[in-house]
Amino acid sequence: MAEYEEKLKIIVVSGSHSNIGKTTVLRNIQAKLQPLSAVAIKIGHRPMNADKPEKFFSNIQEGMQYIESIGQSGNTEFLLIESNSILNHLEPDLVVFLKGKDQPEKDSAGIARPKADIIVDENFDYSAAAGICAEKTGVKSIADALLEQYEYLYG
Repeated sequence: MAEYEEKLKIIVVSGSHSNIGKTTVLRNIQAKLQPLSAVAIKIGHRPMNADKPEKFFSNIQEGMQYIESIGQSGNTEFLLIESNSILNHLEPDLVVFLKGKDQPEKDSAGIARPKADIIVDENFDYSAAAGICAEKTGVKSIADALLEQYEYLYG
């Protein structure tokens, strides 16, 4: 285990399908972490628009190299990753899974859902989520970003 893993907290935002709000949650978590240093990346098959602030990687290898470099730099407290399949390659401090209501799950959701610490679905429990966020990351307010997405999806 690399030394940086003790300092760098990794949060993965995953989901059941495209357009479920993963990027929105990633950005909202990043906002809740201010003034702490947080870097957000996306690893996936669909490139994002060039005007998006998150760094995009089209394959796991490139993403993993970047994750390693962020960890070794020691300048970042939180790394936020939007991806399902990254969970085959690392064990983050916190995994969030956004579950949709009406669309079928994509194949990679089967990787992410079982590894989730928090599932945002119709049974989302804010108090439990806040406790998990505080325990695993030291930042309870991350749950506020999840509550916002829950209210958007199910409220």
